Amino acid sequence: MSFNEKMVLGVLGATIVVFGWYFMNAFAMMQAGATSVGEFGPTMWVMIGVYVAALIATTVISAIMSRHEGDEMGEVDERDEMIEARSERIGSYVQATGLFGILVLVMFEYSTFTIAHAILALMAFSTIVSFSMRLYLYRRGA
Repeated sequence: MSFNEKMVLGVLGATIVVFGWYFMNAFAMMQAGATSVGEFGPTMWVMIGVYVAALIATTVISAIMSRHEGDEMGEVDERDEMIEARSERIGSYVQATGLFGILVLVMFEYSTFTIAHAILALMAFSTIVSFSMRLYLYRRGA
């Protein structure tokens, strides 16, 4: 597995775990009646900090593993560029479709709380789709 594949796998895992934790926690808080920004602020800051730390840890671990395997870190060839472009295009389609859905939420005058979490969920979901597609294309040999 190349350095780029390890990074993709790490970012994908970190995104699923951290955002999954956040949305489970947010749902529990919402069920308890918390819907103000002040109540979600600390949880969101923790989520951002953990996500950044997870991405840094992923980079360091991938670099160490690749170095021991003799893999060239950061070396990008034409195949890597094509995989990245294709997966980002698909992630962008998902994001554009989701943004249309969020505009519908705005038209139906949903709360700011709901719209903000829909935007956050869309960002996480489009990242997951993009990196899943990237991993799939690496494994498929595209």
